[in-house]
Amino acid sequence: MVEGDDHHPISNRNKMVRGEPLSDDDRGPWVDALAKAINVVEPGVVILACSALTSFVRDRLTLQSIRPCRWFLLTAPTDELRRRMEERAGHFMPASLLASQLTALVPPHEAFQIDATLVPDAICDAILAQLA
Repeated sequence: MVEGDDHHPISNRNKMVRGEPLSDDDRGPWVDALAKAINVVEPGVVILACSALTSFVRDRLTLQSIRPCRWFLLTAPTDELRRRMEERAGHFMPASLLASQLTALVPPHEAFQIDATLVPDAICDAILAQLA
């Protein structure tokens, strides 16, 4: 599993700390780093947890990945997302950016949607069932 937030350049992290949303220009180096990270993993399934909000991100990942990409969209009510963001400690992205994230989101039509309010095991089971 690769965690997308671990691959943001410091310039992106600093921008988010200031409460500034990222643009696709900002996301480019991040997506490149994600593609490199998933391409060096041993053969097999790799789960990349990231906010692939736009077709720019998904298309760039698909083009650069040596593996076929499947998209899963975890959905939750806005209030639940905000609560989770406010409760996490030490993360560089403030809850004040949630609205810009949701505005930027262009859900992929081919994504399998999963209720993110389920317990983690149920979310994993739903993903694995789709990959089987």
